[in-house]
Amino acid sequence: MDTARSSPTPEYPNGRGLDSSPLEGGRQIATKTVRANGIDISYTVEGAGPPLVMLHGATSSAVEDWSAQRPLFRRAFRLYLVDARGHAGTRWDAADGFDKEMLVADLLGFVD
Repeated sequence: MDTARSSPTPEYPNGRGLDSSPLEGGRQIATKTVRANGIDISYTVEGAGPPLVMLHGATSSAVEDWSAQRPLFRRAFRLYLVDARGHAGTRWDAADGFDKEMLVADLLGFVD
């Protein structure tokens, strides 16, 4: 995925730009968004139990990065699979920049 996408992002029928909802076993996984730190952060929730926030690596998504572990983890935890700005369903304007402080602020806003 090109994380250097600049605004305005072309609009598509789902209103989020390119449809970036993850697929699993050929079916689409429902994603949600929450407004935090000035952006709409995309995330997926699975399982039951104490919350466990799961982050992903560069150029990926939490659903993809944790695909092997999710079936086991969701038995014991309520998983919050969060997509960082510019990844999967979380849009971002390249003109705003990108640094670790922004990512930390995004995550703190998400868990708040």
